[in-house]
Amino acid sequence: MNSRGRNKHQPSPRTQSWIPLEDGCCKLNTDAAVGRAGTQGAVAAVCRNNQGDFIAASAMVVPNITDPETLEPLACLEALALAEDCGIRKMLVASDCLNVVKNIKEIPRFSYMMILQDIFQRSKSCQYVRFVHEGREGSSLSC
Repeated sequence: MNSRGRNKHQPSPRTQSWIPLEDGCCKLNTDAAVGRAGTQGAVAAVCRNNQGDFIAASAMVVPNITDPETLEPLACLEALALAEDCGIRKMLVASDCLNVVKNIKEIPRFSYMMILQDIFQRSKSCQYVRFVHEGREGSSLSC
């Protein structure tokens, strides 16, 4: 323990604030995780409007997929499906996986290439979509 009563391995609390987006633009934060048993993954997306107000969220368990770099693009795909369900056509999709954000833009040959192609096809129906890497500290970008 340190002098502040926290274990030295615990991260210090961070303050997060919402930076408003351009009018009409929504932000979808995505994330993926592997279950403790290591037999399944889960993906999720949370959608907020340009002022940070909650619009909708979606989560899905993915049996038999435990590779984080396969789960992360599935989370982005889930974000696009959520946006479509909500009638959102102008959005920023944020992921904490830099490799996936790069690969969505390039669509290289990877084990999850088919997921990237699905993201590309689904993105065509959007008026505006931008994929960005965003660290876990929750900073925000404008459209």
